[in-house]
Amino acid sequence: MIDANDVLNIGDNFVIEGLQEGDELTSNRPVQVDLITGDINSTYELRWYAQVDADEWTNEYITPVAEEVGSTGYWFYNPNDSQITISYEGGNSPNGDFNVAANSSTFIEVDSNGDINLSGDNYSGLRFFTDGTNNGGATPNFYGLAQVDADGGGQIYDWGFPLIPSDQLTSQVLVGLGRGATDDGLPLNNQGEESRSVVWVTPIEDSNIFIDFDGDGTFDYNESVDALDSLRIVDDTGLFSGAEG
Repeated sequence: MIDANDVLNIGDNFVIEGLQEGDELTSNRPVQVDLITGDINSTYELRWYAQVDADEWTNEYITPVAEEVGSTGYWFYNPNDSQITISYEGGNSPNGDFNVAANSSTFIEVDSNGDINLSGDNYSGLRFFTDGTNNGGATPNFYGLAQVDADGGGQIYDWGFPLIPSDQLTSQVLVGLGRGATDDGLPLNNQGEESRSVVWVTPIEDSNIFIDFDGDGTFDYNESVDALDSLRIVDDTGLFSGAEG
């Protein structure tokens, strides 16, 4: 455990290195906390996670990202004093469950040879949850992070995000900055690739998704999406800023 403290003024930041599982950070005023991870001496591997306050951890999370192209892994932390069982289901995923020991974490992976096999469909949304059936009548809270490109060196598709508590989901989202590449839509790495400015969406129920690419108030595209399927939306200009859905 790290024992460190600092006094921050508005706009200041405080960097803590060498965090260990179970370490806690507290503040007497609201703060933003980000977890930065990567392999030491890696060329460019990096993942950056904005943290969810522990008071907002819940027993159900939704992710629109479960893929076998850049194999997706998930880290789950159990803050409880006894083992919990987390269940999962998805639009193109089998159902299943796994255990997480008390005050510990575990890792599961989406892959043809991993814990969750999408059986030839490369993408799915997923729901992770605890229920009373598998947890002695309780629905214990937990926390989760997604690690994309969890195989091998993890340097090609490497990115990640915190799983979003289901009670924080919304029916409308505005993309503030959606620049997926720094070349303004030109072919990436001179290989004729399309823009990687992708927005991932999964609904918790069968839904119609409407997209306004330029934020002018008129929807440019819509698609019917089944519950927990993964919809990947790309703007041909390479820029997604101001898009609304």
